[in-house]
Amino acid sequence: MIPSLTEKIALLRKRFGQLQADLQDPAVLQNPQQLKKLSVEFDELKEKIVLFDRYHSVQVALHDAAQTVQDGSDAELAALAKDEVEQLRPQLAALEQKIQIALIPPDPLDQKDIIVEIRAGAGGDESALFAAELFHLYSQYAASQGWHVSVLSSNRTGIGGFKEIIFETTGQKVYSKT
Repeated sequence: MIPSLTEKIALLRKRFGQLQADLQDPAVLQNPQQLKKLSVEFDELKEKIVLFDRYHSVQVALHDAAQTVQDGSDAELAALAKDEVEQLRPQLAALEQKIQIALIPPDPLDQKDIIVEIRAGAGGDESALFAAELFHLYSQYAASQGWHVSVLSSNRTGIGGFKEIIFETTGQKVYSKT
């Protein structure tokens, strides 16, 4: 791994430890705004720390397997270790790439929620039914991402469509994934 990347990981681990301590502080627990801010940062760092730990465990396994291959005292064990080395090298490279991507600073808009308006256009009942299908698709996508959808306003037609529907979608990275 690149030395600067190792230094960055060490800094993130230190910040993660600070956040764990801060989130147990009674003063923080009584301040909802600060608690939310620190919790969001904690969750983002936790994903990165899990990735770092996985990288480290694969790195250790690769080193151990390479040592076994070099030792070569048992031919059968060395062959198994060689197979393991061949499997672990691509995993290590993929994890390193994921870590580099994870260390890219997040978009500030990632924390924003969205409000979506769907209006039926020209076409009468069919366009109203299409608007209802769009809302249904957006709702299913939001559910698959673990987001919450709440209808702010709607104007239904007699056949189950929408002349207009306005809904809010809240959750993690809603803005950037829609």
